[in-house]
Amino acid sequence: MKAAAYRLTKIKGKGMGLVAARDLKQGSLVVSELPVLFIPGKSNDLLVQEEFAKLHPKKQRQMMELFDVNSTHGGAKTPEGVFITNAYRCPLGNALFPTAARINHSCAPNLTMTHREDTQGRAMIRTACDVREGQELTLCYTDPWLCRQERHEYLERMYDFTCKCSTCSLTGEAMRESERRRERAAVLRVKVAQNLAMCLEHSTPEDLLTEVEEALDIARTELFCEPTIPLMSERAMVLALLCKKPELAQKYADETVRVRLVTEGGHKGLERFRQYAKCPSSHPGAMALGVGSLPAESPDLSAAGRVVPPCYSPMSVVPIEGKGMGVVATRHIIRGELILDEAPLLSLTQLDANLIGGSGASIGSLLLDKLQRISPAQRAAFWQLRETSDSDVGSAARASSIFMCNSTTGADDRMHVYLFGCRFRHNCVPNVLGLDTLSKKNHMRYRAMRDIEEGEEMTVAYVIDDHNFTMGKEELDTLLEQRRVSSCDCELCSLTGPALARSRRRRKKMQALYDESKNYYQPGQLPKLKELISLIEEDIQSPFLVADIHTMALFTALEDEPRSDAAGYHALEALKCKMLSEGDHMGLEQAKAWAERPALARGEKGSTCEYYKPLEFPYVDRDPDMPFAVALRQHEEDVQRQAEEAQQKKAAKKARSKSKKGGQKKKNKGRRH
Repeated sequence: MKAAAYRLTKIKGKGMGLVAARDLKQGSLVVSELPVLFIPGKSNDLLVQEEFAKLHPKKQRQMMELFDVNSTHGGAKTPEGVFITNAYRCPLGNALFPTAARINHSCAPNLTMTHREDTQGRAMIRTACDVREGQELTLCYTDPWLCRQERHEYLERMYDFTCKCSTCSLTGEAMRESERRRERAAVLRVKVAQNLAMCLEHSTPEDLLTEVEEALDIARTELFCEPTIPLMSERAMVLALLCKKPELAQKYADETVRVRLVTEGGHKGLERFRQYAKCPSSHPGAMALGVGSLPAESPDLSAAGRVVPPCYSPMSVVPIEGKGMGVVATRHIIRGELILDEAPLLSLTQLDANLIGGSGASIGSLLLDKLQRISPAQRAAFWQLRETSDSDVGSAARASSIFMCNSTTGADDRMHVYLFGCRFRHNCVPNVLGLDTLSKKNHMRYRAMRDIEEGEEMTVAYVIDDHNFTMGKEELDTLLEQRRVSSCDCELCSLTGPALARSRRRRKKMQALYDESKNYYQPGQLPKLKELISLIEEDIQSPFLVADIHTMALFTALEDEPRSDAAGYHALEALKCKMLSEGDHMGLEQAKAWAERPALARGEKGSTCEYYKPLEFPYVDRDPDMPFAVALRQHEEDVQRQAEEAQQKKAAKKARSKSKKGGQKKKNKGRRH
């Protein structure tokens, strides 16, 4: 068995700390531990107290042995103070790791910490460089790119100590040179994090490559193996390809894999980076900018233009055998999760778009004019989209064909082309829903309509008629032809024999139930609406459509069962479905009010239906950074776990009672003899 990588000991002037128990190579796993206490979203004292009270006494003692910065000023040590002093920010909240909390700070740390979904929230701490036996192990508590004064101010305010690490102990010219490097790197880091296509509008690839290489050199000198290095080396790889320097691109592709192995260890997510190392031009950033043929995946899925590492991207555009290009999930995606938030690449008014049916040259000329107003990288990506004209790149005919094949009509009746959104293929029972957001300059937001497994194709419905459940195959193919799409071959359209007959009967029943229930105030329809909801959830699985039916059920319940909680149930379910399909936004204030007091749905402040229940987590009181879909899944899992624990306790109690009765019978039997 391998000896422990560290030992806990007293460090002069620092209290307790960790030192290397043996020589450690760069990338060695030092600590792998689950949190003793996890607080989702933003932590608050009350929540910390509640969660602390649930801990086993042994874990409570382990936690209270840690440092509380408040106690240095005469205050009492409290669970809240210990948590705030020692917790680390994680993807979904804040977590306290007992061993990691013992690791002291350095502005040039020799450890890195990562959190991955496939490690169940574990803190994975590895060496950023070779470490000698007996050398102290350190992490960085602050942003390492800050200047010394800013670092010191933060550490004194949050942890009440002045850093005296090797970097902060520099003097004279060495100190000034280190400060200059970090200040320069902080400026360069902002550029590296910007959208590459936007950067290329103002700088040449050669200039950008020089800046990224400079930032990399500083990071290697000052910080050994800082987690942003892989992102920088990825950017350098793409820029090297744009500069037609394949050997340099290969160097940075190899560095990306090497540094990720050091900071993250070996895991499934590294396979794609190994593929990039074999063929750098297959990287999505390179392909989207015209270095390759087609984007392999979105290089940037964020609304703010922040670079999202490909290993966290939920989607990938890949060739699908016999079907052309399509989108697949790169990881497990939960129902309601935001997959893509994208601004339109090109837009036309409906009046302009109508020219497509008449003068193709007119619409093509208009598109060519609009194409001149976007960046070269965006133009290159547009010309690579699907089309059916076989015309030359740059021609009006090809531009018109591409627009017709890939455009979507938005909520404002304008037609838009979304560079990555148009890669979703059609399915009559899609697992993704795209909704246009007028409040955000026609951004299209794509969300999962159900759980999607890694590697599963993600699809949308090109022909949207939520209230026509019985559309025939011929009618569907005619509508798809307008999008220059061949006949649909999804599972629903491929049914034959008894399976097809059953599907048609189910769809006809759904249509009949919907047609009967169109009137929100029609009495006696609540059982039919419940049946319709059940059929839609089983067949179509569309929270967007189910939200409408729950709203119908809300109005019907107010009339039919005013003294029951049926109206409250349907109001809350309608809100849940809206938030799953639209996300949380200001437009849902009415739905939230109805969920709290259903009688408001018919404009009554007081009535026989005086049901009132304030909204709770996950509908409100969530961390702003926690998406509703994630909070809902967490809540559902908690409810299920509590139900299972209650069932287990009930079964155990029943077993004890049965055992006790059995023992009593044996005792009585012995007495009779």
